[in-house]
Amino acid sequence: MWSRCAPLLAACVGNGRVAAGHGWLFYGVFNMSSNKRGWVVVGSVVALVGGMGWGVGVAGAQVSLPLLNPQTDLRAILMPAWATPLNAARPGPLQRGVGFDGVALTGVHGAFALMPDTADGVSLAGLRYWRGVDLATGGISFAETHLSLPAHVQVNVGVAYGEPADANGNLMALAAGIHGPGWFQTGRPEIVFVSGAGGAGTTADAIVLITGPDSQVEFRRVANGSGTYVGANGAAGVMVVTGAAGGQPGLVTLTDLTGTMSTFFGFDVPSAIADGSGGTVALSAGARARLAGQLWKVQNEAGHNAYTGSNNDAASAIRLGFRTLGEAIDGLPRKSTDSAGRMYEWTYGSFGSPGVMRLTAVDVLDGGAGGGWLTGV
Repeated sequence: MWSRCAPLLAACVGNGRVAAGHGWLFYGVFNMSSNKRGWVVVGSVVALVGGMGWGVGVAGAQVSLPLLNPQTDLRAILMPAWATPLNAARPGPLQRGVGFDGVALTGVHGAFALMPDTADGVSLAGLRYWRGVDLATGGISFAETHLSLPAHVQVNVGVAYGEPADANGNLMALAAGIHGPGWFQTGRPEIVFVSGAGGAGTTADAIVLITGPDSQVEFRRVANGSGTYVGANGAAGVMVVTGAAGGQPGLVTLTDLTGTMSTFFGFDVPSAIADGSGGTVALSAGARARLAGQLWKVQNEAGHNAYTGSNNDAASAIRLGFRTLGEAIDGLPRKSTDSAGRMYEWTYGSFGSPGVMRLTAVDVLDGGAGGGWLTGV
C-alpha cells in the first residue's frame, strides 16, 4: 500500500546517460518511514516514486506538476468523434481507467501500472459498478480472460464489453471493431492523439491510452514542441515520442511505475517501410491508419519482452507481425511472441457486407525444441 502521503513521480529527460541508464532499466524500492520511494531509469527517462507531486525535466528545464495533475480542459476534448482503428473503441470523459484520485476505476486491462493509489487501495469501482452495470451511465461493463500462459511478459488474449457514454453520461451508438460492436480485445490496447485548442505541437495536446471499450487514460504534453507526455487526471506514467525516420515508423513508449516499457507505433507511419534488404515495402493509407497507435512490444524491468512480429526492428515488426493480403499489409495483428518464446497466431474471418473482418481464433505454437501447437481460443 502507498501511504496517505501522496507519492511523487519525477521524470527527467536528458541525453540517455542519466544515472547510468544508457538504454538500460533499473528499479529499486526502499522504505523511509511510512513512504515508499524508488528510481526508475529507462534510457533517457528517470522517474522517482515517493513524495508529494510530479517534477518533469525536459531538455534541462524543470516543470513541476501536482501528483494527480488535474487537466480540466482535457475532460472537455475527450468527447471522441473518433473510434480506435482496431477495436473501434471510443470511451468518453466519464469512462476512466484511473480515477481523479489516482485509484483504479474501470479496468486498466493489460500490464499497465498507472495508479499512484493515493487512497491506500480503496477503489471507487466497487461503488460505481454493480453486477456488471456502470451506475454512472447505465451501460454494461465486464471483461474476461480467454488465454494467459505463464511467462515473464505474457501475451494475454481476452475480451471486454462496454458502452461508450458522452460527457453527460448518455450512452452513444456502438462502433464495430475486430470483435464486433462494443467489444474490445484486451490484449491489443491502443493509443490515440488528441490535439487541443492550442493546435498540434503545444501543451494542449494529449495522447490517450485506450485499455478497454470504456477505459481511457490521458497523458499531456509537458512543453511546446516536446515529445514527452505525462499522466494526467490521476494517472501516473511517462510517454516519450520519437518520429519516423529511415523507413522506420515513429514510436511512442510508455513507462509505468514498475519500469515496464510498452511501445506503440506512432501516428506518423510512413507510406513505405524498410524491407530489411535495402529496399522498401509500400503501405496503403488504410494500413497506415490501422497501424497508428497499435501496440508493438512490452519489456519488463528485468529486460524480458513480448512483441508482435520482431523484437528489435519496428519496420520488421510490421512486415512480419501483421497480416498480408496478397502483396499488401493490411494492419491486422497476425503473429505475437511472449517472453517464453511461444508464438500466437491471430486468425480473422470476413462477415457480412462489405466483408467486415472479425478475429475468429488465436492459436499458440510452442517456442521450445520440437515446437507443436499447444492450445488456442
